[in-house]
Amino acid sequence: MLDLYSARDYRKDVYFTQVTVQALTNRADRVWMFNKYPGNSQYLYQGETSGNILLVNCNQVKAVRVAEMYLIAAESCLFKAQPDEEKAKEYLNALRAARGLERKSDQITSTGAELVQDMKNEWVRELVGEGFRLDCLKRWGDPMQRMKEQQFKNVKLLNDEPGCLGFKAEANDMRFLWEIPTQELQANENIKDQRNWNVTF
Repeated sequence: MLDLYSARDYRKDVYFTQVTVQALTNRADRVWMFNKYPGNSQYLYQGETSGNILLVNCNQVKAVRVAEMYLIAAESCLFKAQPDEEKAKEYLNALRAARGLERKSDQITSTGAELVQDMKNEWVRELVGEGFRLDCLKRWGDPMQRMKEQQFKNVKLLNDEPGCLGFKAEANDMRFLWEIPTQELQANENIKDQRNWNVTF
């Protein structure tokens, strides 16, 4: 995912940070970690009762993101009956310019399927970690697939067993939807769970 960001994109250094990770006796330096919500310093305070509770990662919620509106507009231009690619590129490039990508070489100039993929990538770059990804994949009919992981010499940070790093689920996979809670099924006999959630994967 980090490869989706260019060096001049403000979002890469704002959303991610590099740290040292110690794994038992092994250590990995310069590991990219997600750091989009480091917390607003004005919300850090000591707990009133115990005096030793430090709240961190407290942020002021943004009810509406202007960037999301630009992405919705670009996607709408591309998915309507008569696609308007030029208008879609106008929205995408305006968003990118606001993120430090103002050079002509940074502009999206693609067309057709490549432009649609550029639009999808912009959704990832801008809204990573904000709860949009699953809805986007369902809306586009795209599979859920784990992206390539970071590689570190002599340090295993992620589970590499089958079905973990290489996980992929098609858009019609039952795991794209949440199971109906058991208490809801028990409380209302008219609700029927049509999926067999007791299967083993």
